Amino acid sequence: MASRTAEEVGPFTSLMRMLFKDILMHICITLGVLGNILTLIILLQKKMRHTSTSQYLTFLTVFDLIYIISCFFNNLEIMYSNNSLIEQIRPYINLIFYPLGDFSANTSAYLILVFTIERFIAVAYPLSSRFWCRPSRARKIILVTVIFTFLLTFPTLLENKIAFIYDPNTNLTRAELVDSGFYPNFDFYKLIYFWLIAIMVQFIPLTLLIILNGFLMKYIHGSMKSKNVKLSNSFKSFSTDKPSVELRVHRKSNLLVQNTFKNTSQSDQNKVTILLIATVLLFLVCQVPSALLLILEAIFPLDHDVSYVTKDIRLGLNNIANGLTAINASVNFVLYSCFSDKFRQTFRSMFLNKNQNKEGTVYSKIKTVVSK
Repeated sequence: MASRTAEEVGPFTSLMRMLFKDILMHICITLGVLGNILTLIILLQKKMRHTSTSQYLTFLTVFDLIYIISCFFNNLEIMYSNNSLIEQIRPYINLIFYPLGDFSANTSAYLILVFTIERFIAVAYPLSSRFWCRPSRARKIILVTVIFTFLLTFPTLLENKIAFIYDPNTNLTRAELVDSGFYPNFDFYKLIYFWLIAIMVQFIPLTLLIILNGFLMKYIHGSMKSKNVKLSNSFKSFSTDKPSVELRVHRKSNLLVQNTFKNTSQSDQNKVTILLIATVLLFLVCQVPSALLLILEAIFPLDHDVSYVTKDIRLGLNNIANGLTAINASVNFVLYSCFSDKFRQTFRSMFLNKNQNKEGTVYSKIKTVVSK
């Protein structure tokens, strides 16, 4: 999440808050919760669980869902600012869901990174992929990733605590979120931790994703170009042969059947890689603004003396960045349905009562090719 500072809201901040938190956030929360739950139901089906790709997508969906739920609770005080019940539970919401939102966002970023590294290994080192690109290996890597991001986020859990303060005006005791006092020099801790997050959660993952994604895009482009050249050469060779028509058709059918077996695995790998590329590109578009604002906050904190206009612009941009992050977490499932044939087939077989058992299999592809 981008930095959070909510005092002295100016006109630009008010406008961006209305667009991104009052309007867009409602859409993202509704779409994200329903879409990610539906995606989980599909990904947890038995026929979807046998690949390492499904493991990464499943846990990425889980943490996207957690982030969307955290956004909902974190925005309750804005959406229902005059509600007395929300006012009473606000300290507990901030204590729990701000760190939980950061944890889920950090974990999603690293899950996309390790998924990208796995695809890079599968493409660049096919023999090593037999060891790394397995569901059991993926689950172990995911566990290590979750532990790492939890430790990275854990210091935020120690920043605040709940204190019960007596209000003599109302003769009531209310809960307040106050500094825990765990960090003796909180300003120094904040400076160090901000730079740690900027480097470990933003700069390193985003840089690696850009580099690896560029390599994967180059590989996909080369693979498709090579496939088109081979297909063109194959049909060109048929036109130059002089055997009988029956023999040419028989040879053509046999060669196409062999190529179908050979290319099916390659085609499936390309589809997974294209799905990952689309996911990473969406992630970069939605996360780069947040990363830039986080670095800006680390260098020029809003706590220092800044002009009213500058503060208004910075807070408004924070609302935009948080809105883009919510969009990222709420629409990933759309990419899965667009780029994964198996995902769509599983959805149709589950919810549209259509028998898709043979659709997309190698046998049906070969049968179609031979019959032509």
